[in-house]
Amino acid sequence: MSPVVCKLLVTPAISLDRYWTHHDAVVTHTIGSKNCSSRGTVQTGALKNSKDFGLKQQDRKVPDTVIEPAQQWRRRTRSVLVEAMAASAPQDSNQEDSDRKSEEYNKAMQRKMKNPYEYHHELGMYYTHIYDNLIVGSQPQSKYDIEQLFKDEGVRAILNLQQDKDIEYWGIDINSILHKCQELGIWHMRIPARDFDPQSLRQELPRAVAALEWAISQGKMVYVHCTAGLGRAPAVAIAYLYWFHGMDMETAYNFLTAKRPCGPKKEAIRGATYDLAKTDPNKQEIFESLPDHAFTNIATWERQLIQERVRSLRGQ
Repeated sequence: MSPVVCKLLVTPAISLDRYWTHHDAVVTHTIGSKNCSSRGTVQTGALKNSKDFGLKQQDRKVPDTVIEPAQQWRRRTRSVLVEAMAASAPQDSNQEDSDRKSEEYNKAMQRKMKNPYEYHHELGMYYTHIYDNLIVGSQPQSKYDIEQLFKDEGVRAILNLQQDKDIEYWGIDINSILHKCQELGIWHMRIPARDFDPQSLRQELPRAVAALEWAISQGKMVYVHCTAGLGRAPAVAIAYLYWFHGMDMETAYNFLTAKRPCGPKKEAIRGATYDLAKTDPNKQEIFESLPDHAFTNIATWERQLIQERVRSLRGQ
């Protein structure tokens, strides 16, 4: 059978799972006309979510074609996506402005966060299901993204970690987004934290997790986002899993980043854990002087104390 080259089609807003697969996956460049990629997201003629194939993870078969590591495939796919959009979309001033802002943002993120990840505003919103009732993603760019989250993903609460200047930088019409949330009955919560600033994130994590935990406790599907969904938002999700689901920090971190490749600052999560677990307010121990493994795990009584203190922050 002659292999058929996969074509990648871009939609305005799709799940991150439709861009790439997990770290341990392998994918194919070409597939047989009746086959789909292993553990993956590519199907002849379109991008598809693995759930669309109706296959369980262990049931998917690797076609007898050329394969490469998922990390290499992600880079190649991203390039194809960007090039495809550049070729098909008119290069008006808005597109050029979006490209310029994305390039500037990525340079700042790589310089300050020391990681290789990138955000491409021109590709639209993308997100990942992390846990029961928890989705992490990039910023909704319009009221139509809110409608999609409501209809396709069942989102009933949104936690926004952006500052006003973040929203203004990208030209997002936040008022139309808030109006659409009100129209659909979606809770819209904001706990702003400064982008690329672990200390700011450390300070805001307890309130952000309090808002997230409260919404989930009310049965809401929650969409947590910052700008790119690569720093602040995943850090909140990791802290929630760490403090409320019995995971140690490394387990929670690896659990999330296996689903959504990103690089949130661990020291912000450790620092917030330290702040919440302190029992002696007069103790002048300096967190920065502690070893890197400090507060990556906590005792049962410490977790209970943290949960009580986080829940006391609801509505603040």
